[in-house]
Amino acid sequence: MIQEYFKDFDGWNRKKKKLNDSTEKQFSEREIWWVSLGVNVGTEIDGKNYHFERPILVLKKISNYALWALPIGSTHRKGDYFYDIQMGSGSKTISLHQIRLVSSKRLLRKIDRIGVFEYFIILKRIQNLLSIKRIPLWVRGISIAFRHDGNSIAKMEKYARLIFDKIYAIKKKLFPP
Repeated sequence: MIQEYFKDFDGWNRKKKKLNDSTEKQFSEREIWWVSLGVNVGTEIDGKNYHFERPILVLKKISNYALWALPIGSTHRKGDYFYDIQMGSGSKTISLHQIRLVSSKRLLRKIDRIGVFEYFIILKRIQNLLSIKRIPLWVRGISIAFRHDGNSIAKMEKYARLIFDKIYAIKKKLFPP
């Protein structure tokens, strides 16, 4: 019989109050920590057990009090949103798409540290996930016009005219009179 997963929001709320009163921990990028992630909504990754904990990779130190974290799971997954690492006695999977800001008060205990090469591979994978298609040349031309024109009202008029002219030209090509 498969046991249904129960989200203990009330238990997490009690634990979260205690975490808020705890002290910040010292941490560095590339470190793997057990962290109290808590009970989350929908498909957001939850913590488990009494401390609602899960291992994370410290992706970026924002300040002494905050970090960008990538949750780590034991279920092997494939695809652009996941990255496998060796941790302890086996392989674990980092969920690249579940990046989140975490307070250092949530850090429980340090587990390990990954190598520099592997860290840069993960950074590159994150960069690829967040990449935005190139901005069209005519939009870049508008931003250049903003930088060279000192009067803000004139900038707005110039910007509006450029956009209107571009949209009108595209409409004229698609729907000739």
